[in-house]
Amino acid sequence: MRVKVIEMPLDFGASRHGADMGPSAIRLAGLQQRLESLGHEVTDYFSPIDIKPADYDDEGNPKAKYLNPIVRSCTQLALAVEESFREGDFPLIIGGDHSIALGSVAGVSAACIRQGKKLGILYVDAHGDFNTAETTLTGNIHGECMAASCGYGLPDLTDLYFKGQKVNPEN
Repeated sequence: MRVKVIEMPLDFGASRHGADMGPSAIRLAGLQQRLESLGHEVTDYFSPIDIKPADYDDEGNPKAKYLNPIVRSCTQLALAVEESFREGDFPLIIGGDHSIALGSVAGVSAACIRQGKKLGILYVDAHGDFNTAETTLTGNIHGECMAASCGYGLPDLTDLYFKGQKVNPEN
């Protein structure tokens, strides 16, 4: 299988910083070599984002903290994911902050729409991440990513990469 590894060193989605270090730790632990030892071809290994650390950005809306940098970063991720599929590669997205699900799902959804395929998601987390700005207790966008992908919440999130729902809530 042709694999494109996409690192997302993002930690804006939660109150605690540090998730941005996950991708580099996985890279340094030998992910590319391990994939190749399993017979996969790593066609590219990169990060589509260039962001400054959360400590240097304005938090913004307390019900959707760091909305602007998350939308910018996840839009770039969605583009990279869709391009991976267009090129025949499997996008392996490495992150730590689950707000990256916004860009991951949007990119896969765009590829499915283009190919006439139906998207289904198996999302495993201790929480459903199905909050909106109206229901969140923390304002952390990582808790809003699945609701937004299903079309619920702030338009900046629901319309990320392309307007409207990315996945049917039934799927």
